[in-house]
Parts: sequence; C-alpha cells; structure tokens
Amino acid sequence: MGYSFLRSTPEAQGIPSSAILSFIEEVEREHIELNAFILMRNNCIVAEGYWSPFRAGVPHRLFSAGKAVVALAVMFAIQEGYFRLETPIPALLGREMPEGYSDRWNRLTIYHMLTMHTGHGADTFAAMLLAEDRIQSFLSQELTYEPGTHFLYNNGVPDVLGYLVQKYTGQNVCAYLDSRLFKPLEMDGIYAADGPFGIEMPTMCTSTQSMLKMTCFLRDNGRWNGKQLLDAELVRMATSYLVPSLQNPAPEILALDTMYGYGFQIWRNSVGGFRIDGGRGQFGICIPDSGLVMAIQSNEQDQDIIPRLVWKHITNKLFANPIAGSPADYRTLCSKLNTLSLAFRDTREGCRGSFSFLLSQSLLEVTRLDVTAGERVILKTDYAGGMEIDCGTPGSGSWAPCPPGFAFPEITDSNSISIHRAVPGCDPTKVLACCRYNDQGALEIVFRSHGWLGGYYLTLPLKDADTQIIWDTAYSYNVSRRSNPSVSLQRRVMPDRKLIPAKLG
Repeated sequence: MGYSFLRSTPEAQGIPSSAILSFIEEVEREHIELNAFILMRNNCIVAEGYWSPFRAGVPHRLFSAGKAVVALAVMFAIQEGYFRLETPIPALLGREMPEGYSDRWNRLTIYHMLTMHTGHGADTFAAMLLAEDRIQSFLSQELTYEPGTHFLYNNGVPDVLGYLVQKYTGQNVCAYLDSRLFKPLEMDGIYAADGPFGIEMPTMCTSTQSMLKMTCFLRDNGRWNGKQLLDAELVRMATSYLVPSLQNPAPEILALDTMYGYGFQIWRNSVGGFRIDGGRGQFGICIPDSGLVMAIQSNEQDQDIIPRLVWKHITNKLFANPIAGSPADYRTLCSKLNTLSLAFRDTREGCRGSFSFLLSQSLLEVTRLDVTAGERVILKTDYAGGMEIDCGTPGSGSWAPCPPGFAFPEITDSNSISIHRAVPGCDPTKVLACCRYNDQGALEIVFRSHGWLGGYYLTLPLKDADTQIIWDTAYSYNVSRRSNPSVSLQRRVMPDRKLIPAKLG
C-alpha cells in the first residue's frame, strides 16, 4: 500500500471530541446500527470506529451507494470516447430497442439516465427483477414524461448503465474500473454477485476506507495523489446540483436530504456539499466548505436519521481553527472507539441443559434444532445432514465463527460472488454468531455475515413444551426499539418475521 491518510486529534482540526462522543452515544441510545464510520477533516482522519464483528478492511454492502460506482464507470467511458453525455440511448442499443418504441426514447440520453430524469412514471426495477431480460424490461416500460422533465429515483437505471459500459468496453463495471479507479486509489473489498448482465449492482461491497477514498476522489474532481485520473469537469458535474430531486410534494416517507438536488447518481446535502447514498445507511458525505468528509456504513432502516445526527452533533459543532478541548473527553472517545461492538453484553442468566425443537415448518432447510446451553451455547441442526454451531458464551460481547455453508438467504444465492479486489484473509461470506438470554429467559442467537450484511435473530423459548421460535430480520429489529419511530417506519418493523410453532423436547 503506497497511500495513507494523515491522522490528527479532533481538537487539532476544530472538532470537540465531545461532539463525536455525543454522536456515538445517540446512535447507540436509539439502537441505530452503525457498523463503521471514518470522520476526516482537513485531509486528516480524526475518528475511526468499527462495531465488532466489523473491522477495518472488511467489505460491506453498498446498496444504492453502488450507483456512484456505476456513474464513475460511465464517466471513464465518456472520457475514453465510447459515448457522450448527449448520446441517445437508442443510438447505443440499436437493434436491441423494442419494435414500435415511442419517439420520446430518441430524446433519452446518458445525461438523463445519470440524473434520474428518464421520463418513467414509476420505478422500473421491480418488473426488471421478474424478467428474463432486464434490459428489454426497462426498454418496454412506457416513458410517461418527456426525458429531462421529471425526477424519479429509478433503481433500474444503474443496471442499464452498467450494461452499456460492458457492451462498449467489453468489461463489467468492476473489471473496467479496476485499473482506472480501484488500483490507483488502492480500494479493497470490491465484491459483487455475478448476474446476467455482468455484476448485480445492488450486491456490490467495499470497505469503509474505500468508501472514504472514493468520496475524496469526487471531492477533488477526479484527482488522486497528484494525478488527474478522470476529467475534472465531468466529476464536478457529478457532484453538483444539476436537477431538482423532489419527485412528489408530500410522499409518505421522505428523507430531508433527498430534497436538495441531484447530480450523476449522487445527492446534494441540506447543509451543502454532496453525498454518496445507499440503502440501510451507506454514506460518503462531503462538505467542502467545512473541509469535512465522512464515510459511514450501517444497517439502518430509516434512511433519514443518520445524516440528521451527523448534522446535529458534528457539522453543527465545527470551529474554523484548532481548539483546546478536553483531554478527558479525548481519552473517553479513544476508549469508546476501541470497544465498539454489536455483540450482546449482559449478565442475565437463563435455562441450562439440553433442549430439542421440532419445527412445524422448515426454516432455512432446518426442521430440528438441538441446543446445549451451558458456559457456551452449542446449536445443532439437521441442515445438510447435520451441522454444529458454537454460538459463544451468552452475553460475553464476542462473536464466534459459524460453518460457512449455513443457508442464509443473502449469502447462499443462485448467483456466485465475484471478487474484484480481495481483502487478504477476509471471506465475504463468513458468518458469525453471538447469543444471550433475554428478559423472558429465552435464548437469543444472532447470525451475521461480514460483507453480505445478512443479519438474523433466532429466539428460542426454553421452558414451554408447546412453543414457537421466532426468526427476525436484524435490519428491522433496531427500529422496533427506537424511542419514537415514525408511524411509517413502525409499519415496516419486522416485515419478514416468522413465528414457527415447535415442540420442545
């Protein structure tokens, strides 16, 4: 590795350590599941934290933050002359355009695609997921509006842009960017699932450090380590306010920071600057006027809450010059950053002994669970002819590795995982477990993958002969414990919860 960021104390860069502490404390008090963050000011990292099992260098799902990666691939393709911002989509697809397409398509350009002004009246992605040919599905959906006149956050767009990159360069997005972006920036953990048109965009992963580097690359208008890698004007456009982004006057769920304009697959912030933004709280935040850059990776259902807390606790507490601060606050912050964890920490006791559960229906191809609860919790299943999982010591605050073959939906998929920039010694499909006894004495076991963000809660009551086990998706679990979640978010709590009747032997 030839590049490393400078490091500094928060106070030396005009940030009180107490401001960063208050951000972390509210995040944890409100059960907001941050997985990692890096805070940088004036080109110096002033705070970096990882909630175990996440750690530096571990890849993390980007969700729609991957749209910015796709946009960068498109900009490199424009720079190399494969097409232009003004190139109409039919000119690029030729005979692939469906018969009888409307004249509006002739005025749909790369620029309109990048700025989410395609003219579609509804998101195209749901239909694309069900189609054998996603590109044909996108092209067959009506353009309700004249291209360039109506903003719609359209999740089908990056698949089509990625397809165009592959069609004209001969490489998928990740392979194309490898020598142009990933290697020069020394970005790691670039993983994705292989799909019918290259890579599956929503499955893209990278590390928090790489997210920070990509945000700095955009801030510096395509310049890195003294070299201009990408046309400065293209990158300046990408991070600028190019189009209005308020699609509807009063949608049911509207994050504040979706109202302040859009560039090339990149949002503008309410406090100035721009933001790479992905579902469940993946952010690359840049506020140039304040010299602030922040990379955040999380597992949070409320897309609005994390930026609001950054504005509240950090951007609202900045000084232009170094400050004296409190040495005690700085020591507390350092200690806090070194002990962050998502594993259960408590001393609650529960039932001990051996328990067998016969499930009335299959759960992840499992119909029987055998639990030995003692100093450590051992879970045996009948999956794949038998599998034993050491879930660790209840409430110890530590994670235990699981067998990699356990059938978690986000990991064991029909698509294979393509690793473009590997992290040495890091398996993106690795699964870990931790456990505790809850307030009712039931045993809770959490399973989590490193990179693929598959997180699941298994609750096993150990008392009643006729019982039911509970299987929860972890990304909704945190919202259910919030002090005052919105009504719209409450409706989305535990959307995939399964209550499975079982016999306890």
